[in-house]
This record gives sequence, C-alpha cells and structure tokens, in this order.
Amino acid sequence: MEFLPRLKAYLQKKDVLEHTWFHVSDEPGMKDLDSYRSAVQCMHSGLGDCRFLDALSDFEFYRLGLVEHPVVASDHLEPFLEAEIPDLWTYYCCVQGVDVSNRFLPCLQGEIGFWVSSSICTGCRDSFSGGTIFTIPDFRCSTSIPLL
Repeated sequence: MEFLPRLKAYLQKKDVLEHTWFHVSDEPGMKDLDSYRSAVQCMHSGLGDCRFLDALSDFEFYRLGLVEHPVVASDHLEPFLEAEIPDLWTYYCCVQGVDVSNRFLPCLQGEIGFWVSSSICTGCRDSFSGGTIFTIPDFRCSTSIPLL
C-alpha cells in the first residue's frame, strides 16, 4: 500500500500528475464485481483524487460508482449516452466487427500481420486468452499513407 502514495508524490514532483490517468482493469464483467470493487478501493485509497478511467461495456459498473470515467466499447454506448455522461469516451477493437465503425490504422504497402493481445488491444482479453496472431495473407494496400 506504500507504493501508490509514493508514486503519486513522484508524479507530482515531476509535474506530470495532472496529465496522468490511472487504470484498474479492462472490461470488468459482473463475475468480477467484488474483486473489481476491492481493486478500485485500493487504488483510490492510495491515489486519492487522481483521475481514473477504465474500458467498460457494462453500465452497471458506472451506475454503482465504480468507474469514474468510462471508456465505452462502441457497440455498448447506448445506455451511457442515455445517461448523458459528460466527456464520454469510446473505443473500438478487434472483437467488434458488426454494425460498428471498426477501422484500423492504414497499412504500408505489402503483406501485413496483426499481433493482438490484451496489452495492445483493449477488451481482447475476454475473447482471446493470452494473445492471438492474426495474419492476413496477400492483403495489399492500394496506397501508402503516412501514419503521422
């Protein structure tokens, strides 16, 4: 428990705390409610008034006050929009493929492969245990688009 207050003090000293967001878990589900609640309480007790955000699809976690700033999967936005949450953020990922604007970065010419893991693609952990390699053979971009 000593680590979090020391981390907060370090970030304040480096003058970056106001630019820092903390994250508890990606896409907690109702089966995770008790452990998630415990983790949130631990993080808040150690970090106090710092800003928190979590990837979220289940509105109940927001309703219960467990997620301060939800980053909602684009295919689960409706209840969050109806609640008129200020400054609502959304995301899309590899597991959403129907009726959503799921677009990935443009690729350079040539064949491409995607490494998808829970550390890169938020929300994939629940659908793909560990990590999965997606390879798209003979996929060619029609143009080369700079990423910057």
